[in-house]
Amino acid sequence: MLISLIAQVQCNSIYNIQYNRDANQNSLCKDSANITITGIVFTPVGITGTRNFYIYENPYGAWRGILVYSSSSTNFPTLNPGDSVVIIVDSVKEYFGNTELLVKNNYNIYQAGSYKPLPSPNIITGAHLDTTANSAFPVDSAEAYEGTLVRINNATIIGLDSTNFGTGWKVAKCDDGTGIFYFRYGHSGFNYIPQIGQVVNIQGVVYTRYGQYVIVPRDDNDAQVVSNNEQKYDISFNITRNKIVFNVPQNERIKVLVYSVDGKKIIEKLITHNDNQVQLKSGIYILKLNNKVKRIVIN
Repeated sequence: MLISLIAQVQCNSIYNIQYNRDANQNSLCKDSANITITGIVFTPVGITGTRNFYIYENPYGAWRGILVYSSSSTNFPTLNPGDSVVIIVDSVKEYFGNTELLVKNNYNIYQAGSYKPLPSPNIITGAHLDTTANSAFPVDSAEAYEGTLVRINNATIIGLDSTNFGTGWKVAKCDDGTGIFYFRYGHSGFNYIPQIGQVVNIQGVVYTRYGQYVIVPRDDNDAQVVSNNEQKYDISFNITRNKIVFNVPQNERIKVLVYSVDGKKIIEKLITHNDNQVQLKSGIYILKLNNKVKRIVIN
């Protein structure tokens, strides 16, 4: 059945390559060779790799964007967002779950024009990219936006990660109230440094990374800080054995920082009504909460 289905798939467009997938979310065009794809560049080169860029096709929307990867640095073309390109693809690849068009000879990337209109981002929610059981959408809702430009509004940054997404990747963890998603920071052209507790509008291209769908902003215009989420009321807390328990109102978030007595930051975390604890070893600490500083002792 699968062999018959593959035979029916025409791997001649971005949509066909992205939309036609197996049960593991791999493209049915995987390993297809010597196909010609046309598209418009909509990211600068390098936001997910030194020889990576993204193209889209009209009518723009879900399933209509994809990453192009060149395995050669020789004669790599100068490409800018808005350039039309015709690409002779050596092979369609699934690189750790991310669908890519592999080009081995850069002479097979042809510029067919420039300064075409760029697409507006798809406005989605965190639930679209959240593949856990908490999401209201199926897994392929995230896959539909892989390789496309998206925007999520009013998301709170709840964590920062520089270890679990591979060498050279710094990732912010966000919650917009519908689901958890991630965006990359610290890469070329994107200088914004996220802070836990900030509320942001974030946009960029969706890339599959270590099983997670990560938004990769193109430049600083893709991040807008809506609020630093500073709380104006007092939050009480209780100190029990090896932890602090905060009394956070429903639907509120507060940023908690814990320092050692010599000033080293130990914890930076966004506390919510349902996730309201900080675990600590016995010792003396400095707690910063709502810009107020208090010395605490954990037994």
